[in-house]
Amino acid sequence: MQRREFLKTLAVVPLGADIVESVTPEKFGAVGDGITDDTAALQKAVNEAVGKRLVLSRIYRLTSAGLTIPSNSHLFFTNNSRLELLAHSAKAYQILRVHDVGNVLIENASVNGRRDLNSAVGGEWGMGISVCGTTGQVRIINPVTANCWGDGIYVGSTKTQGYCEDVYISKHQAENNRRQGMSVISVKRLVVDDPIWVNTNGTAPRAGLDIEPNKNTDRLDFIRINNPKTINCAGAGIGIVLGALTGAADSVVDIRISGHEDSGSAVAVEFVNYDPTAGNISGVIEFLSPTSKRAKSNGIAFREWGLGRLRVKVLNPTVVDNNTSASKSAAASAPILISRALGSRNTYLMGGILIENPVVQTPNTAIVNSIVINDFTARATAIQDVTIRKMGRMPPGAPMFMPNAVVHLEQ
Repeated sequence: MQRREFLKTLAVVPLGADIVESVTPEKFGAVGDGITDDTAALQKAVNEAVGKRLVLSRIYRLTSAGLTIPSNSHLFFTNNSRLELLAHSAKAYQILRVHDVGNVLIENASVNGRRDLNSAVGGEWGMGISVCGTTGQVRIINPVTANCWGDGIYVGSTKTQGYCEDVYISKHQAENNRRQGMSVISVKRLVVDDPIWVNTNGTAPRAGLDIEPNKNTDRLDFIRINNPKTINCAGAGIGIVLGALTGAADSVVDIRISGHEDSGSAVAVEFVNYDPTAGNISGVIEFLSPTSKRAKSNGIAFREWGLGRLRVKVLNPTVVDNNTSASKSAAASAPILISRALGSRNTYLMGGILIENPVVQTPNTAIVNSIVINDFTARATAIQDVTIRKMGRMPPGAPMFMPNAVVHLEQ
């Protein structure tokens, strides 16, 4: 299914036709003064507004119990309206919980986890908007998620359904969340347009976007991320981690990320832990025209990425002024890295990677090599089936380093 066809399926949501009135939380006892605990009144309003439009126009405080959103809900936040957590000590919460439901529209939501008011020690599961096990036609338009103990938005499974289905998210802004701007765990048909994920910090992975299944039966089926921007994330701008997806069940991965721009994250794009010997994963991951600017370490990095039936294509990548941390390590300073770390116990072959028309605009004084492809455990030819096609501009004096890899160079 193409992106345009998928969006047409979302356009048939009958909410607009069904709305006969708009209601407000104040009708159900909410105060909205930015101080009072409005949790119970807000939940009552959400429940009573099914089939209508619930208009939130004030600053509402609530406990870490959050709000459960039913099917056939439409929440509309006006300018300057938001939900903020009160002081709490919760390691796990969902401010807006969209679980095991369908036909939901949330517009202009602003949610603030107030991590400064959280006295919890450890934990990483406090979510701004949690979308799990949904049964179709969930639209989240212009959401802002800030200061959450875990992720700004989390897309995953429930015990009832092992994946979300038909989710569209537009212009998500995430800032200062502790674990991720957004996590994608298990989904069938997800489109995310024009997100901005900024300043994720606090607990690993600390990414702008983390695509990381929790178990072998999770799904990464038709994921399209268009024009994402990641800025100053303490981990990767975008990370893809597939270690938990391996297992007895077959998995077909279909991910395309177009026009990603990262500025100042630790690594702009990172692929981690795909073991092809531990299960049957196939499919394609495509990155189209990613740009990395001033990454603290690598622009693009593959770590422990196995050679199997899953293929990765990185087309027209550009890396500008990476290694702002001034590392002298060939691996840590590499604009583009494919590696197995010294001390790794993994023995499977690595590869299955196409990089086409790469461009590096980092001065050779800041890096050792322009592209590093190496198994630092020194196993002979452990990296195979890597293709670099149509080599773009590279800095003079920073050659490629491929001591134990089989690399195909194509023009």
